[in-house]
Amino acid sequence: PADERTAVGFYAARLQPWNVLAELTVTRHVGVHRYTFQGEGTPHILLVPSSCLKTSRAVPGSGDTPADWESAQASIGGWLEVAGDREIVGRADFRGGWGHDLPYSVFFCYRSDKPFDPLLLANQAGTLPAAVSAGIDGPEIRALVAYPGCRQVQLQVGISFVSVANARAYVAREAAGKSFEQVRRECEEEWESWLGRFTVAGGTPDQRRMFYSMLYRLLGAPTDLGVDEENPFWKSGVRQFTDIYCLWDSIRNANSFHHLFFPALSRDMMNALLDIADQTGWLPDAHIAGHPAYMQSACACDILFPEAARKHVAGVDYRKALAHLRRNVETTSPDVLTRGRYLEDYHALGYLSTRVPKGSVSRHIEYCYHDWCIARLAEELGDTATAAACHGYARRLWNLWHDGRKSFHPRHPDGTWVEGFDPWRPVPESWNDIACYEGTAAVWSCNTFHDFPGLIARHGGPEPFRAMLDRLFETGLFAVKETRMHIPHLYTYAGRPDRAADRVRETMALYSPTPHGLPDNEDMGCQSGYFLWHAMGLYPIYGQTHYMLTPPLFDAIGARLDDGRTLEITVERRGAGRYIRACRLGTRPLDRAWLRHDELLADPRLHFMLDDTPGDWGTRMPPP
Repeated sequence: PADERTAVGFYAARLQPWNVLAELTVTRHVGVHRYTFQGEGTPHILLVPSSCLKTSRAVPGSGDTPADWESAQASIGGWLEVAGDREIVGRADFRGGWGHDLPYSVFFCYRSDKPFDPLLLANQAGTLPAAVSAGIDGPEIRALVAYPGCRQVQLQVGISFVSVANARAYVAREAAGKSFEQVRRECEEEWESWLGRFTVAGGTPDQRRMFYSMLYRLLGAPTDLGVDEENPFWKSGVRQFTDIYCLWDSIRNANSFHHLFFPALSRDMMNALLDIADQTGWLPDAHIAGHPAYMQSACACDILFPEAARKHVAGVDYRKALAHLRRNVETTSPDVLTRGRYLEDYHALGYLSTRVPKGSVSRHIEYCYHDWCIARLAEELGDTATAAACHGYARRLWNLWHDGRKSFHPRHPDGTWVEGFDPWRPVPESWNDIACYEGTAAVWSCNTFHDFPGLIARHGGPEPFRAMLDRLFETGLFAVKETRMHIPHLYTYAGRPDRAADRVRETMALYSPTPHGLPDNEDMGCQSGYFLWHAMGLYPIYGQTHYMLTPPLFDAIGARLDDGRTLEITVERRGAGRYIRACRLGTRPLDRAWLRHDELLADPRLHFMLDDTPGDWGTRMPPP
């Protein structure tokens, strides 16, 4: 497409070579299209409800079982009916995609502001003149319609996971009788209620544009189905969410953003997850199109609920949550790819061995941290027995540490180390690596969240530890990727917050307001979260209750909190302000490069004094 334009709730492009201006806006359940035909001839629209994103993976059912979590999505059926000269309704059935290889359906209502002539219907078997039949079924359904004499057409397309009746109702309630401009204006007003909570001053126009773009993106997932109407499976009265792609990603920083700035959204998401667990027996890590989906490690609910409880996000039954989290630790999974854990080795050997098909080392590291988080929730609730048991599991972390390599290392079930393993060497298709998922063992060895002091000590102290971090960055093994986003702040744990500031500044330069402006996949908001947090001078250690401090990008940031107060972050600079010279929370000076969640909420006024010369401020190590 040419002449692309984008804005909040709006997209436009000129489709070539047909010279058609396509404009799109949206309501909660309805896509509103406007097409202006500037070429010659009769305008046509091809409706393809069976279209889906394709991947390079195998078609559903034909791949190896471990690979089925990422199969090529396929149209497997459906139907459409021409319901008049302005409406087409139907259902499209799909199978596969990211996360699982299971079927699901999408119902739709296509409504036009101008009458059309139906010309052809089609499916996988071929075409059928519309004069022969008003409907068609099967895979790859589509319809071709003509708009003789029209130069502009507006469409309203309602979508439902439940029924055509719902899709029709959404069109009638949300879009019928409204112009394209009115729908767009209402969409902007809805987004303003979210984006308008934040104000920024200073920085460059591109940086300000990036801030709001990243906030817009972070709030775009998962899909909010609302209460009851789009709830075909679960409990009535609970706000439901789907397309959770997935908590393993968002837990790194996006969920922490919700906890602080949108706690009601956090509450509703956690209650939806608990409802799914009540109905299915297990908390999901990913939940896509009505099904539990692939887990890249343990279920990140193990971290989500404990962090939210310790940050006092209200309205959640944390005792029920703890019971479900204990199932992850104690109960053998019926399908470890989508729920639970590999528990046999973990409890019998005290580590995950090479019997685990892939990612034994990274899974082991994450299992131990998940158990530390569960223990902290149990402590919060006064369950001393569960807390003691899970703290014991968490101490298994070092059972895969190879002191000679200064790295975690895969082990066989008999306790021997895998020979020839190089913790610094990347491997092709790292998501299938025997040791570590999407990263080297050297990178994963930086993920000892509940014992960073132990990691530093095993490297021989702060100086050799910092040398290891330098090597990660200088050899290109660090990337702004979900499991590595905390690594710049490990310099602060080792007494050098100025080096953390250097690394954050380097990585923030990778973002730009362009079509390729993210360093990696969005991953349910964690790429956006990385930019947003650092732009404000804060960064959460996920699963815990403190924020690391680095120089903010802007001169002033205001963020309205749910209780009506505003978090105010202000900056005074000497020069460019590359390093923190001093910091004040309210009227109290801070002598450390971190602060606790409760401290921030008690007096949400944070003032940074920045300089271009690194000093000795903030060298006190954060707690776990």
